[in-house]
Amino acid sequence: MRKTILAMALAGAFPLAHAQGAPATGSIEMYGLVDIGIERVDVGSTSSTRLQSGLSAGSRWGVRGRENLGGGYQAIFTLESRIEVDNGSMINNGATYFCGGTAAAPVCPGVRSFGLPPALAPTADAVLNSLSSDLLTRFATVNSANALFDRQAFAGLITPFGAVLAGRQYTPGYEVMNKFNSFADATAGQFGQEFSTLTIRANNAVQYRAELKGFTLSLMYGFGGTELARSERSDDPTKGDDFYGANLQYATDRFSVGVGYNHNYVITRAEPTKANTGMETLNAGATLTLGSARLF
Repeated sequence: MRKTILAMALAGAFPLAHAQGAPATGSIEMYGLVDIGIERVDVGSTSSTRLQSGLSAGSRWGVRGRENLGGGYQAIFTLESRIEVDNGSMINNGATYFCGGTAAAPVCPGVRSFGLPPALAPTADAVLNSLSSDLLTRFATVNSANALFDRQAFAGLITPFGAVLAGRQYTPGYEVMNKFNSFADATAGQFGQEFSTLTIRANNAVQYRAELKGFTLSLMYGFGGTELARSERSDDPTKGDDFYGANLQYATDRFSVGVGYNHNYVITRAEPTKANTGMETLNAGATLTLGSARLF
């Protein structure tokens, strides 16, 4: 699959408003980001030119607040909503074009057999297309629950000993992938991000974060209802779809490195009440700044 970005109409973060008359110890801010462009998709016998939201970064608006409680303690919250600028909705479920249509067959003729003997190529194609169909079925629609604050919704307490956050949050593994990636979380810049199975956000999650002398530690546990299972789950959250993850990062002025781990139990569409054995992801990255250049 080849994508060509023809134009970026508008992309930028902007503060929309700031609470007036708030006490000096606290603040509330409304913010947002609008990202939309024209995309050309060419996949063998099928091509499409379309307007697409979030080519570089997901469009969003949100509200965040902070209150100084004294003694090194602060109360914070963030509520962040998704916007699909091309149609104004909160759900991203546009058609994905693969090899002659919108069906789930992302591995195109001519690039599938990997040098296998002709007799084995059809079998390899069938296996790859089966895997790709499963990925697209589970991950093609973003915010299928039509949640108002799908991107983030959490409250927390910052203390001298670290911060505790509770709600829907970015996972530790995704935080590392996003930070140590030259394209961050943009899908337009790289093919792998389009089908990443890494859990981006976790519901019903509690996170502990601490920073000390360049080190950052994150520990997270979710009480069921992760992003991958939310729309498929038919019962109340159980241990069947709990989530846990962690990351450790170190940064100086010129160098940074990090490793992140996610583990969650995913409930499939085919068997909505039966938990799988689990899905684990481990990723690591580093950056080095040399003058005006940064290496990833």
